[in-house]
Amino acid sequence: MSNALSNQTKKLRVPFPFKGFQFNGCKNPACRNFMVPPICEGHGNSIKDGYALTGKGRERAIRCKYCNTHTIVKSNKAIIEEFERQANYLRDNQTFCSNHECDNYHYSVELHPKRYHSKGKGTSGNKRFTCKLCRKSITQKTKRCFQERLYGAQDKSVFSLLVNNTALNKIMLHTGLTPNALYKKIDFIQPSAYASSQNAKKV
Repeated sequence: MSNALSNQTKKLRVPFPFKGFQFNGCKNPACRNFMVPPICEGHGNSIKDGYALTGKGRERAIRCKYCNTHTIVKSNKAIIEEFERQANYLRDNQTFCSNHECDNYHYSVELHPKRYHSKGKGTSGNKRFTCKLCRKSITQKTKRCFQERLYGAQDKSVFSLLVNNTALNKIMLHTGLTPNALYKKIDFIQPSAYASSQNAKKV
């Protein structure tokens, strides 16, 4: 069984699509092969999809045979997970099912109440609900989340200024942060930025 799995892994040219998305393909808009998905499995000249693989490991790339464009092979799973992480970070002040595999993860209690069962209130006084699809229990967000979103937007602003090599004194002037508050922001942002860069390198 393990040998069969090993052989299948060896024959994998590019990662399988993740949640219906395949990001590996020609990136040249003028090419006839632009974003045409490659065949994931197989090897050698038997694959007739307009692509050839070059390099190994992190340098593995896919070459378009029509326009000769080279693109580093990326992990579809890592890209989608990073997109979902950032989308979740920017979501409005609404309450969603917390189960990422559930369809109601994309439908809030506030806009789609028929997708949830009301369960009264919790000890904090916030309303509680049960997802009708996966039965996950959730607690409705409060106005406090607006303040959390404000701080989140401030984190995003600081991060943007940092990657654009803005001087720290100018960042403080732009955001109104004190030196101590700015350094705390940087300490908070740095692990997430590092994790994102590592995810982007995964194949």
